[in-house]
Amino acid sequence: MPVPHEYQRCRDHLYAYLEDAAETAGIETSHRAFRRPPPASGRRPDEISTTERLDGTSVPPVNAAETPRSGGTEVLTVKTFTMTRGVLQAFRRRLPLADSLRFARTLPVGLRALYVADWDPDEPLSPVGTRDGWTREAQGLRAEHNFAPPSAVADVAAAVRRHLVDPAAFEAVLAELPPWTREFWSAEPEISSPSGRTRTPAPGR
Repeated sequence: MPVPHEYQRCRDHLYAYLEDAAETAGIETSHRAFRRPPPASGRRPDEISTTERLDGTSVPPVNAAETPRSGGTEVLTVKTFTMTRGVLQAFRRRLPLADSLRFARTLPVGLRALYVADWDPDEPLSPVGTRDGWTREAQGLRAEHNFAPPSAVADVAAAVRRHLVDPAAFEAVLAELPPWTREFWSAEPEISSPSGRTRTPAPGR
């Protein structure tokens, strides 16, 4: 059995997510997940390979010629990475272990690794709290290097949803979890993103 494509392209898909999340959060160009060099190939976007979701749609395309390389001109900053980790940890701290593992299974491989990184399963659960509390907690991770905006939770939710391999599985798990989890992963923000962009709510929201 060949190694599943999702695992073969794990890094590429994670970096594509980070770029998307940076744009969604309105992080300035100098703080973005990517600094792209001039195109290394003449390929059009429709000529770039994609990963097909189970419902027949595709994860946003990734150009292998533009993925980060050691010593290359693209630089992955810690800012979008830190924002994502902060949001994932804020969610994880409020969910019982078994439910948290069920949720993690619905994430793409790279985001799944971020979700479980530095996890202490014996840590007491935090109170559910509110969106403001989730945001403050996400912003508190490595605070001196954390550029997460007030809309960080909704921004990460929107970007994560666009990069799911199986959106139906994600929704099915959320439907079985407490109601606050659906609010947490709502892609419709309660606070406007600094970018000023208008986001379309996720299907079913």
